[in-house]
Amino acid sequence: MLTCSSSNEKILKKATEIHDQSIELEKEVAQKYDSLQQASNSINIQGRALTEEEIKFTRDVELMGLSLDYWQENHLEVPTTEDLKKNNRSTVKFSAQDILMIQKEFNDSIQAIKARIETLKIPS
Repeated sequence: MLTCSSSNEKILKKATEIHDQSIELEKEVAQKYDSLQQASNSINIQGRALTEEEIKFTRDVELMGLSLDYWQENHLEVPTTEDLKKNNRSTVKFSAQDILMIQKEFNDSIQAIKARIETLKIPS
């Protein structure tokens, strides 16, 4: 259970900073994904057999969408020390250090998704 110490507040502040960075990065990634999704939709409605490159691109965009959806659905907010005190009846208890680690992992995940999106090239 989390106590209301200055150390924990500093850790939660760092977790909040990482969380905010992740959210900003997610907005950027979502915008790039939307552009790729539009390109994929345009390819799919051409009314002709798709090339291998087009098939791979549309499949990769679909998989990227699944990754982004999963990230968005599972990303956790950083609780305040007051939130943690109020919810101390919960069966799942996280320390401030656990919350910081979780935020770092989510940040790593959205950065990996961004790196994958940046490798996708719209077929010519």
